[in-house]
Order: sequence, then C-alpha cells, then structure tokens
Amino acid sequence: MVGCASIPVDQMNVKSTILTAGGEGPRFKRVPQEKFTQADQIVLYTVMDWADLEKSAGFHDVNWKWYNNDQLVRVVNRNLKFRRTPFTLWSYISGQSLGVGKNKVELYIDGKLIASQTFSVE
Repeated sequence: MVGCASIPVDQMNVKSTILTAGGEGPRFKRVPQEKFTQADQIVLYTVMDWADLEKSAGFHDVNWKWYNNDQLVRVVNRNLKFRRTPFTLWSYISGQSLGVGKNKVELYIDGKLIASQTFSVE
C-alpha cells in the first residue's frame, strides 16, 4: 500500500547512502564499509531530500530487504513520515543474523528501488 504522500518518491533524491558498522561513541563513525564480521551490527543509512524545504514529504512505505547468498533473510517494513528535508532512513541487522557470505541490502520507498549495497560478512 502506498502511503498518503505530499511529495511523491519520484520527486525526491538520494543525497547519500552509507553501509557501515554500528556502534557507540568512538566506534561509530559512519565510515563506508564493504566487509563485516559476524560480531558487527551492519547499518544502512540513506539520506533523502526534496526541493521544497518548507514542506513535509508526507507518509511513505519504506522497506529494507536483507539478503545472504541471494536468499532473503529479513524484510523490515515501516510507514514513515518524511518530516523535513534532508530526511535520514536507517535499518540494521547483525552480521551473525545475516550470515557469512555475499550479502546485499535493498531499500524501497513506495515499491520503488532507491538504493542497493553489496557487501560480505566473514
């Protein structure tokens, strides 16, 4: 179901996407990574923006799909209000839950593929 949106996803831009290991304090630097361990918390951050700085983009259905060796492991579904531009979306999974191998995460907004990152867990 597509959320009631003031600004459609087609009128938004991906400002940045970072796949990184989560952590607290100095461990958490939002440094892009392609290799993780099973002990890591793997986080995908995506920053979206749109032209009208004064306008909320409204509610949108957001889905993250996490894959291990081409097998879908987890889907995270949320209906979020994009309050202000820029707007940060994030989802995470533990390396242990995802599993060793070649992995991928995909971000969809209102059914449209917005970002995709490939990585490995060792």
